[in-house]
Amino acid sequence: MKLSLRESFRVLSDQECEKIYHAALDILGHVGVRIEHPRVAQAYAEAYQVAPDSRSTVKFAKNVVESALEQARKIYLRTTGEVKHTEVVSPVKVSMGYSSHKVVDMETDAIRPATRDDLEKACMIGDFFDEMVCIPPLFFPQDVCPKTYALHTLEILLRRVKHKKIAYTIGERDLSRYVLDMYAVIGGGSDNVIQNPPRSWVPHRFVMSPLRLDYESMETLFEYYDLGLPVHLSGTMVIPGASGPITLAGSLALATAEIIVSVMFNLLFSKEKGRMIPGPTGITFIDQATGQDCYGGPDTLLCKLAAAEMNNHLGFPQNGAEGGNTDICIPNYQAGAEKMFGLMAGVFTGQPVCVQCGQLGPGVLTGSLPQILLDMENCKMLNRFIEGIRVDEDALALDLIRSVGIGGSYLSEEHTAQNFRQEVWLPGIYQRILPELANGKKDVVVERSKEKAREILSKHSPCYLTEDQEKELRKIIARADRKFAQ
Repeated sequence: MKLSLRESFRVLSDQECEKIYHAALDILGHVGVRIEHPRVAQAYAEAYQVAPDSRSTVKFAKNVVESALEQARKIYLRTTGEVKHTEVVSPVKVSMGYSSHKVVDMETDAIRPATRDDLEKACMIGDFFDEMVCIPPLFFPQDVCPKTYALHTLEILLRRVKHKKIAYTIGERDLSRYVLDMYAVIGGGSDNVIQNPPRSWVPHRFVMSPLRLDYESMETLFEYYDLGLPVHLSGTMVIPGASGPITLAGSLALATAEIIVSVMFNLLFSKEKGRMIPGPTGITFIDQATGQDCYGGPDTLLCKLAAAEMNNHLGFPQNGAEGGNTDICIPNYQAGAEKMFGLMAGVFTGQPVCVQCGQLGPGVLTGSLPQILLDMENCKMLNRFIEGIRVDEDALALDLIRSVGIGGSYLSEEHTAQNFRQEVWLPGIYQRILPELANGKKDVVVERSKEKAREILSKHSPCYLTEDQEKELRKIIARADRKFAQ
């Protein structure tokens, strides 16, 4: 049977979740949240019977919060269905990493700004693998107009990736019309796109920790909302010791309060009612020695898993969690250890885990094409472990054991040939070689991942757009480049 958990690993007990929830209610009731955009403030005032003070701060009574949560919970469960947790561990899902501004050059190992070409190659490698469930942009190209990089990114994704796999939310200011025009080229016109927006395109912003709905973020969301497109307030990005208490429980309480604020926003403005709640809260730490964001440490992982449990406690069950981050900026042993540590911890919570392939640190600043292959190798290894041990008549092989008898060999048996690929995990990148063959060589595994990446790129160069569609997208981007380059 597949690997099962009689009791999944828990970061927080039910009692601790309840304490954090009541702390969040206290924060909303006594501290409140500052709503800097008058349109949002008016909507909150009318819907939740609150009045902002002279500093645009509103406070929420417990009954108002719980009424909003109950309303959102019903909509959420009605549209998404109840997530049922079982003892059987789900396989690790494979996704591309996201939003790195730098790349570890595959040929020179130098770290440099990412380019359009780097993103093209990442998309082609991701598209090659059927196991890759979604492909966001691993890189944001830095060799284009800074204001329009999102349009260049979208064009590459649309051209190089099967459209059902694309996962890219564009929500930059002043780009809404250009993005709508680009999707209209491949989606049957603007009206059709507005009526049936791509699932991958739901512009979002975060609550600005601590406890602010800032004007700029809200104005950006309204730019898209007023076109008739769905928007989403995606919770929080608390940094303990900076925008939240240094204690994990304190930052979780603050993050939960901000999650509740985002749920109340989405009740009012979300056109996709299944998106009442964001994914697990993004609590990240800062390394006190370097000042860098930390995504791969045990403290960040604890908060990520605990935040998912808090969402469950609020009544918005999660159907997955992100895992497999690292804080090192090059493919090496630290990257492998931190990524596998995060994946394993996520698996043992009993929730589906999604790894973001190719993504490196610090703070997902760096990406690597060979790392995509290394991350996929980790996923394949872990998924074989999750498959567990098959126990049936064929696997028990009693007839074969009787036939071979004492002192015989199973090497030439048909049963061995039929089952060895299913039973024994065979690495595609990792090595099992004698010390004499590895002596004095560079990191053999990283070199093999480079070879595999080159092999894929040499034979897989997809284009999913017609020639006319490509021309139209280039015209739209050129128009935007001319406007914003001035």
